[in-house]
Amino acid sequence: MAQTDTKQTFTVAEANRLLPLVRSIVSDVVAEYRRIREIERERRAVQVGAGVAASSPDEKERARRQSDDLKHELEERSQRIDSYIKEVADLGAEVKDLDKGLVDFPSLRGGRAIWLCWNLGEDSVSHWHGISETADDRRPIEAAKRAAAPLAAAPPALPGELPVDPKAQGPTTPPPSALPPGPGPGPKAANGRGGEARGGDKPA
Repeated sequence: MAQTDTKQTFTVAEANRLLPLVRSIVSDVVAEYRRIREIERERRAVQVGAGVAASSPDEKERARRQSDDLKHELEERSQRIDSYIKEVADLGAEVKDLDKGLVDFPSLRGGRAIWLCWNLGEDSVSHWHGISETADDRRPIEAAKRAAAPLAAAPPALPGELPVDPKAQGPTTPPPSALPPGPGPGPKAANGRGGEARGGDKPA
């Protein structure tokens, strides 16, 4: 991992090596967060029930105790989530979405700071997005690599041929003035192409 002035950065390979541990931690984060949401719904229902005018004093007291128990559980689970998020941060990554299990790894692309993006359930770190973008803007890493790949080099021109432009749709035909002078037609080769053989072709 490289170290910048503010934080360490990851290559794709480094982020993927760390992924088994990150996946384990984030699985706990998502499970705890879903239980917290359930507790919040249960607590609201208890509080609404306790506020009903027809409730007896005993029912209201029972509802109060139940609400307090849920509040205590909510605080405990929130503390656990905070500790899990800190574990991920200590590894150099950031949890961005508690419900989806979204994690960003700081990285560099062409000298520019980016996020490598991973979502719980994905097999590997395979997407990225800009620092000022969100996960909705993420792009596949392989597509970025293909876009940045240089064009294949054109083969060297043979004597009497013009260089081939790799962007051209077809071969470039040389003008008659570019053709080398020759003594005239020679004997036809046995391979049917005429003249001297090229490269590895051997005359019969």
